[in-house]
Amino acid sequence: MINQHTEVFLNQDWFNLVSKPNSSLFIELSYKGSKLIAGFEQKQYGFLSYLKCPKFTPYNISINHIDDNSNEYSVYAKEVHLINELKQQLKKYNRFQIKCLPTLNTVSPFLDKHTKAYYYTTCFINQSIPIEQCWNNMESATRNHILYGEKNLAIELNGTLEEVKSFITVNSYYHREGLSYALLELVFNVLKPKGLIKLFIAKKENELVSIAFFIKSGDVWYYWLNINNQDIKSRGSNAVLIWEGIKLAKLQNCHFNFDGSIVPHLEQVFKSFGSKNLAYCNIISNQHLFFKLISKY
Repeated sequence: MINQHTEVFLNQDWFNLVSKPNSSLFIELSYKGSKLIAGFEQKQYGFLSYLKCPKFTPYNISINHIDDNSNEYSVYAKEVHLINELKQQLKKYNRFQIKCLPTLNTVSPFLDKHTKAYYYTTCFINQSIPIEQCWNNMESATRNHILYGEKNLAIELNGTLEEVKSFITVNSYYHREGLSYALLELVFNVLKPKGLIKLFIAKKENELVSIAFFIKSGDVWYYWLNINNQDIKSRGSNAVLIWEGIKLAKLQNCHFNFDGSIVPHLEQVFKSFGSKNLAYCNIISNQHLFFKLISKY
C-alpha cells in the first residue's frame, strides 16, 4: 500500500482508487542517477486511445535527481533526455495529457506541431516560513474571519466520514466531476491509517457549515477538497479550516498547497493568506486529427 514517506498522487495505489479498474499506465525511466515517473489513466474513444491525468490528481509526472551536487545545466540535460524518451513511448497514443509539478525545470522537449503547453498558477506556502510569519502575512480581513470562526464555530480536527456523509452526497459539483461517496470512502480508508489525509469540520449550532479534506503527498499538504453548506452561511468557516490546514503543514515541517487556485475567485481567497504563486504546466498532445479538431471548440 501507500508508504507514508513516498508520493501519494503519483502512485499505483492512488491511480487504482481514482481510475477505472485496469486502466492505469505507469512509466518509469532512469538516466544518470535521475528518475522519471509518469502515470496515466487510459481511455478509449471508439478506436482512438488517449491518456489523461486522473481527476482529483494535481500532477502525473515527476523527475527526481539523486545527485544533488549536479550543476543546473546537468540537471536540465538529464530532464531533457528523460522527457524525450518518455515522448517516444507516448507517440503511439492518439492523445495524452501531462500535468507537471512546478519543480520541473523544462517542458520544451514535449513541444511540437501536435503538442501545446498551457500554463496555470497554484498558490503555495513554503515550509521555511514560520507560523508566526504566516499569520502576519495574511490580509487583516482574513485574520478577522479566522478569529471570528474560532470564536463562533465548533471545529473538529479528526472528523469521520460517517458524520458528513449526507453533506457530501448533496454536493452537485463534485458529483458532476465524478467524486462519489464510495470513492471518497476508499480514499479515506487507504490514507487515514497512514496519517496522509485529514478531515476538518466546522459546525454552527451542531449544523455542518463547512468541511475540508487535506492530503499529504511527499513533503506537501494539499488543500484537496472543500464543501460548504449552501443553506447556512457562516462567516469564517472556510478561513478557519484552511488556517488549521496551514498549521498542520507547519507542525510537520511541510509545504502547503492551495490546489484549485486556477479559479479566479479562489485564487483571490488563497492569496489573502499571504501565499505565493507557482506556475505549473499542463501538456496536451493531439496526435490524431479528430482530437485536433475537437480541441478547437
